[in-house]
Amino acid sequence: MIHRHLRLYIVLFLLSLIGLSNAAPVQAAVVVGSGTPASCTSAALQTAINSGDSLITFDCGANPVTIAVTTTLQVTMSNASVSTTLTIDGDNKVTLDGQQSRRILFHNSWAYRATTLTLREMVLANGRVSGAGTAANGAAIQSINNSIDGSTYDPILNLENVTLLNNYAILTSAPSGNTYDYGGAVYSLGGQVNVTNSTFSGNQGQNSSGSALHILQSGLSITGSTFSNNIAGGQGGAIYIDGINPTNLANITDSTFTGNRSYDSGG
Repeated sequence: MIHRHLRLYIVLFLLSLIGLSNAAPVQAAVVVGSGTPASCTSAALQTAINSGDSLITFDCGANPVTIAVTTTLQVTMSNASVSTTLTIDGDNKVTLDGQQSRRILFHNSWAYRATTLTLREMVLANGRVSGAGTAANGAAIQSINNSIDGSTYDPILNLENVTLLNNYAILTSAPSGNTYDYGGAVYSLGGQVNVTNSTFSGNQGQNSSGSALHILQSGLSITGSTFSNNIAGGQGGAIYIDGINPTNLANITDSTFTGNRSYDSGG
């Protein structure tokens, strides 16, 4: 009888080990900051992005912090050290501020490498781009497909509980003569954008289209989000869509649009 109980205990112990081995691994995180606002800089965030970790969090002190973006943050697959699946989690305490001087973040796929970038619980404010043609795309975020064939390795951008506020895209001239190809606080070319419980407010596109979202040959999904007081000089006060990705669609559910306007057509 004792031997039977011993065998039973051994079996249960081995099963528990198997269960542990099959458990989902805890996601490792690299932390930006050391407990003070001054320790949280855009340079420290770029270093964290380059580290190859799949999750970035912040330790900037007890209070919300604004991080001045002094150089556009690069989440680019041409940098082999960047994780192909990256989440940057602001925990509702972080604002990335472009200071009305520059784009806040650039994101792409490259060659045979695609990336899924998730921004969570943060504010992206005061991004600014100005120039001719593609220089005026994506005042806060530009997400583009630079993969080897332009279709297989799509960049995926997830915005979860993110606020995009007062970002400006200024088109000085359009080489093609078509101002509709440019603009957006968020600009996506050949990828997928998923927006959940997020807010776009006060974004502007001067001489361009889609002041909040400019979607070109990309898929789009929006759920539970708010678009207010966004202004475009071209078409699509809040959103401009041109050429949906053939493998994806544009889906908008449970979202609110108020006070958006354009000087051409489509509020």
